[in-house]
Amino acid sequence: MNKKYKIILALGLAASAVYAGWLDNFDSEAPADNTVPAGYQGVYGGGTLDKGITDAISVSESNSAFVAVSLDGGGGFRSILLHNDIAATDLTGGTISVQLSSDIDLSGGNGIVGFHLYDADGSEFGTEPGDRFAPSTSFGLFTQNISDLTNAIVWGDTPTLDTANIVKYALDFFDPSGASQNVVFYVDDYQAIPEPASILMMVVGAGGMLFLRRRLEI
Repeated sequence: MNKKYKIILALGLAASAVYAGWLDNFDSEAPADNTVPAGYQGVYGGGTLDKGITDAISVSESNSAFVAVSLDGGGGFRSILLHNDIAATDLTGGTISVQLSSDIDLSGGNGIVGFHLYDADGSEFGTEPGDRFAPSTSFGLFTQNISDLTNAIVWGDTPTLDTANIVKYALDFFDPSGASQNVVFYVDDYQAIPEPASILMMVVGAGGMLFLRRRLEI
């Protein structure tokens, strides 16, 4: 590989590394019950009844993931949809969002669904109880700033969330208290978006790479 292409490759890698985030829309998977969505480690918790992919309801394209949960009225943790480890991702200043619905309208009660992030030093932080989302039978957007995920679940080497080194993510499902019932939650377009400045840097970096390539070819 000659010098100019080495420079172009290095700049391209630097530009792509600036952008970090994810988008899980589950559209490439075949609908199935009792199936863990691709890329996810599993669905855990004593309240978990079923999980899988469905084409019966979605926001984008054709599919969504679902988690069936038994809510026992006790007000505690019931289930977690846990993704596999990812490469360390910088979400400082960014946002996180997901489209959620349920087969029973829960929108008038306490929040049920919360975000859950893991950093490289072992800390886990999530949505504060008062900020959790209560879905209805129609999809609704649940979004938060990364900086607002201040509910300490596990403290690692430091008692804060290292937002520059996120290595795993999940969705947590909690019991809102009240009557016992079984609920199916539908999940679509789960994504994390870096701060706008990082996206701008990526564009500038890519533009600089193209400019340099043209200069080298002159």
